[in-house]
Amino acid sequence: KLEADTIIEVDNKSLTHRPDLWGHYGIAREFATAYEEKLENPYDEKWEKNLEEKFTNVDSPIKPIVDKDSSCKAYFGLSVDGVKVGKSPAWMINRLEACGLRSINNIVDISNYVMLELGMPLHIFDRDTILNNTIHIKRIGSESTFKTLDEIDRALVASDTVICDSEKPLVIGGIMGGLNSGVT
Repeated sequence: KLEADTIIEVDNKSLTHRPDLWGHYGIAREFATAYEEKLENPYDEKWEKNLEEKFTNVDSPIKPIVDKDSSCKAYFGLSVDGVKVGKSPAWMINRLEACGLRSINNIVDISNYVMLELGMPLHIFDRDTILNNTIHIKRIGSESTFKTLDEIDRALVASDTVICDSEKPLVIGGIMGGLNSGVT
């Protein structure tokens, strides 16, 4: 039951100075401008208002701390209760595979889908695995190794930015999550 699809491959490796073009939406905006076409913006005021209506005044269960000497400009989190991990719908699996990613589960796939759409790195955590309810964004401070989600040991240098709980690194900032922080 696959639908016909067109894949346009854009080699944007030379556009590292244009983070607005790192995601599908940015590329679509660029094409719309170049071809003088209207771009549909799903993130309009109605979308924003709908999202804001879901916010509460309850304190976040996780406290983020961003060190000024890290390479992190901003860190945003959203805490959601009642999540059920399962298989993603076929349409999402197909779209991710068309972009060269493999499906993991519905939660991880949502994060990868949004990352590809907006070009913004993100990582989803199981909240109950974050020690002392703290997310700390900082430079790692010393050379070390870190096993990423793809089960490869990565060599880190002292100036690398990592996202940690109160005891250990969970993510290489903006790069890839750690095997120890994958969604289960």
